[in-house]
Amino acid sequence: MTTAPLMPSYGTSLTGADAIKGDTRSYTSPWDMTLAQDLEAAWTAPATSMRDKQRLIRTLIEDIVADIDDDTGEIVLVVHWKGGRHTELWVKKPKSGEHNARTSEEALGLIREMAGRWPDESIAACLNRMGMPTGQGKTWNAKRVSSIRRVNDIHGYLSADKDGPCRAKHHDQLSMFPTTYEGGA
Repeated sequence: MTTAPLMPSYGTSLTGADAIKGDTRSYTSPWDMTLAQDLEAAWTAPATSMRDKQRLIRTLIEDIVADIDDDTGEIVLVVHWKGGRHTELWVKKPKSGEHNARTSEEALGLIREMAGRWPDESIAACLNRMGMPTGQGKTWNAKRVSSIRRVNDIHGYLSADKDGPCRAKHHDQLSMFPTTYEGGA
């Protein structure tokens, strides 16, 4: 059982052992007074560590129940506060594969504009020179450009495509030239 203070940076405070025993004495530490007067100030104070914030949340919230409403496609969160009250929150459920890591419209536009004329390596180099990161904040490479093109149905540079429209169009003209040299020495 721990006896470390719950809020060590604010002087006298309720210890973990006292909280477990159900000690009901009145505490008037600077933390208690600050918290009672302005929760936001206590939360954003430079001296409030992440550990203090976690402890504060655990002090205020009993539990949170999450359920999915299939009819509306939303997640229903019910917060059970320590004082006995409940708060219900409805949050839009993200679709499968949906996330906030998206490539900017500016980068997609540039990829669309360059894709038919330039190889993926050149497009990646251009995007990196312009300081445009991927949706995950990474630098571009040919594989990432290729993946974005495939996902967004953007056709790529065809010079390496042996069965591309250029080869098919000129196949008859090219077939009249011999492909091997038959002369001998």
